Amino acid sequence: MNSLPRPRIGITCGRIGNPINKQHLYGESIIRAGGDPQYLHTDTCREFPINSLNGLLIPGGMDIDPERYGEPRLYYSHPDIHPEVDDRIVYELELLNIFLRYNKPVFGICYGMQLINIYFGGSLHADLHSNIVARLSGALDHRSGQHDITVCANPYNPYLPEGTWTVNSSHHQAIDSLGDRIGDGLTAAAFSSDGIIEAVYSVYNRFLFGVQWHPERLASPLSDHLFERFVSACKPE
Repeated sequence: MNSLPRPRIGITCGRIGNPINKQHLYGESIIRAGGDPQYLHTDTCREFPINSLNGLLIPGGMDIDPERYGEPRLYYSHPDIHPEVDDRIVYELELLNIFLRYNKPVFGICYGMQLINIYFGGSLHADLHSNIVARLSGALDHRSGQHDITVCANPYNPYLPEGTWTVNSSHHQAIDSLGDRIGDGLTAAAFSSDGIIEAVYSVYNRFLFGVQWHPERLASPLSDHLFERFVSACKPE
């Protein structure tokens, strides 16, 4: 008796000549969890293969232009802000719209979580470290290393086990619970000790979840859980 086919999961990867950083790690994580990764490049995959894909993974990337969430770009003319190329952002927003319309699973990682928040009308802190003292005494350096997160007790959050977990960190933009807007219909699922929202989800979709860290780079039971939960959700009903 033949086993069921692996769910086919699209991974957005920027341009084929300029792919995202370490794109193979996302595919390898999907394979280990039982899925079949399909790399989607903005310059070769303009037709949306919604019928042939069971889920969408939006991975890490560069920064999202502050103008996309209502902040003037000049206000954030900061040397550490490097906006992602616009054609990738437009492509992913269009894909996100289609996958949500068909109620297919979507998983966002780092930049991918931030893009989900922007899609639903949320905002970001454009550079956490430009006013780190003003934000909060004891603020973490989210640009590198590891730190703990706390997963909230919430019966509607089936994605992360409740408790404290150690995650990696490689970002300087984020949803800051001290002042940013979380997108309409999204709920925060985890926080760092300095108030950064580390995970979001929606109860209105079959599977819509985002994390601020990089589970594809972190070998841990939590990383395995996330990818297995996502791939399981992508199996045809």
